[in-house]
Amino acid sequence: MASHRRSFDSLFQVAARFMMYITMQNFGRFPILKAQEIVFDGDSYVQETISINLNYSVFTVSEKFLSVAIDANIMREHWHGVDFNSEKLFTLAAALSPSFLRIGGTSADFLIYDGSTGQERAKNFTDFNITHEDLDKIHLLSSKAGWDVMFGLNVLLRGKDGSWDSSNAKKIMQYVADHDYRFGWELGNEPDLFPKHINKSISPEQLAEDFKTLRALLRSSPELVKYLVGPDTTTIDDHRRSSLFLESFIQHAKDAIDAVTWHQYYVDGRSCSEGDFYNPRILDYLLHELNTVNYIMKKYDPGAPRWLGETSSAYGGGAPGLSDRYVAGFMWLDKLGLAARLRHEVVIRQSFLHGHYSLLDDDLNPNPDYWLSLLYKRLVGENVLEVYGGTEEARKVRVYAHCSSRKYPSGSITLLALNVNVHDPVELKLTGGLQGKDIEEYLLMATNGDLTSKSVTLNGRVLELVNDHTLPDLVPARTSKPIILPPLSFGLYVIPGAAAKACI
Repeated sequence: MASHRRSFDSLFQVAARFMMYITMQNFGRFPILKAQEIVFDGDSYVQETISINLNYSVFTVSEKFLSVAIDANIMREHWHGVDFNSEKLFTLAAALSPSFLRIGGTSADFLIYDGSTGQERAKNFTDFNITHEDLDKIHLLSSKAGWDVMFGLNVLLRGKDGSWDSSNAKKIMQYVADHDYRFGWELGNEPDLFPKHINKSISPEQLAEDFKTLRALLRSSPELVKYLVGPDTTTIDDHRRSSLFLESFIQHAKDAIDAVTWHQYYVDGRSCSEGDFYNPRILDYLLHELNTVNYIMKKYDPGAPRWLGETSSAYGGGAPGLSDRYVAGFMWLDKLGLAARLRHEVVIRQSFLHGHYSLLDDDLNPNPDYWLSLLYKRLVGENVLEVYGGTEEARKVRVYAHCSSRKYPSGSITLLALNVNVHDPVELKLTGGLQGKDIEEYLLMATNGDLTSKSVTLNGRVLELVNDHTLPDLVPARTSKPIILPPLSFGLYVIPGAAAKACI
């Protein structure tokens, strides 16, 4: 890294040998210099000028912005592979607090609560039983981790008139209330895809009535947690039906829910390639989807909180050998940056356990996205700052900014930066009062340069647990030199002396 850094003085010394192409874009008083090719001493850099408005926050996310999910199917499988006596499990979970823990997914619409112990469960992918022991385990994990539960109720239990039958849900909610467990609620998972996946159909208008029924039930029982989110529709751009479903549901149910939820995946886990994970065109799928949701919300309920209620890189359980590797971090970090910038309060990662996209592997060891999530939790605060040019399409250098977490002095900021150039390193030139400030660098790179590595380095040091159950120190590199991002890399950068008014 040191050999790639160039001070501005040294750049001027070889000015006669520069070859530049400058594209100017005006955003009020803030010009953006993009894609300046600088050639010197055999090395090639792309220089990006980064302008950030330090005076105002454009949005504030939840303190639980980065949250996690466990698929409800884990209860069908009797919590296979989950050791509730594991110190490692609870250490890794607690490090991502505060967070929501979503228990949901397709299986949530097939679970039946029977309230008994030791009952045999169905072996097929239709209805299956859960017991109070399952609810106890969810509470044990969430309470030790410091997480708040969002539990998905079965919306496919219908009465003769076609409306939702709430009787089974009442049993779950009553048990939770009787034991003082703090569960919030969802109702149904991806209802817009019911016709395709299970040959059943619930209209958005009917679903809105079902949510109103659940809302009335929550209001009538003082002991129940009142928090209710939905409708958990699927990816917006890929299915026009999903966009229309969401729009109609919000029109009819906006007074019944506390947040609007939808799901997002970039690619099919069975057919995607390594290059898809850092392709700017594919990363921009999310940009368009976020804008579509915001357009719908602006029409019908502009002040309502909106969540990415289930999301990861590739659908279908993730992409083997990709979704649990370093390369998946491009999608994950860019998603966190874009979602916050485009006014989404919570992003729920599928999943904490199980699947190729999980944060922990089958032996409860951290995958690369766990380390990225841990750094995000430790370094990034709730106030979102404007990075000019930060929501343009086809960006190969993608930068986002927040106020720093509370562990840093007032006025500190944290940058999220990705370089998806395949060959070119990038120099980030900070403008205004950020020039020359001391920076704490947390550069994450693939071990041995292998993007499909299951391990990741932080400033050159491989991240791994100490004694199998203790988190390592996450030590930054400190510098006042320009930020250099190698090709196909990403990192987080804290500027403690930024003196951002928005962060004071």
